[in-house]
Amino acid sequence: NMLRFGLWLRDRELPLAAIVTGEVNPSSELFAARERFHCLFQGVRDKRNAIAAICDDHALSGSEIACVFDDINDLSMAERCGVRILVRRPASILLRDRLVQSRACDYVTASSCGDYAVRESAEMLLGLLGLFDDVVDARRANDERYRAYFSARQTIALGTRNLARQGADSGVR
Repeated sequence: NMLRFGLWLRDRELPLAAIVTGEVNPSSELFAARERFHCLFQGVRDKRNAIAAICDDHALSGSEIACVFDDINDLSMAERCGVRILVRRPASILLRDRLVQSRACDYVTASSCGDYAVRESAEMLLGLLGLFDDVVDARRANDERYRAYFSARQTIALGTRNLARQGADSGVR
């Protein structure tokens, strides 16, 4: 939410937010609906198809997308994105080393899966964009900018998409 707010402050439009997961996961669906994400792709075997659909549907290029990912099955998706953030997994030492050495990720979180790695990623991006202080101050004050953003965010309805008809090997929702 805070990264989306920061981008809204900068661009005066709501940034696209999506979840792409290989599982059909009720918690992802609840989270995406609660946070008013634009898209939820579940049960995706080849995540490149989700990135292609996002780009096609929203007139984006992969270079405009930031991807937070954590495992091998995400690599084909991450390589198509402009910012690639690998979530640290203590059990994936060799994978992490390989991705860092080959420059297949731009940042590795200090936090592990389940330990607020997405929050860390959002704060890091806001800091790099020079937006962190404005976002914190506006949110703390619940000022008119945050209220306008939140009101606009609440109008988003979670999108549904089935990539199976486009040659994907699994359905997407």
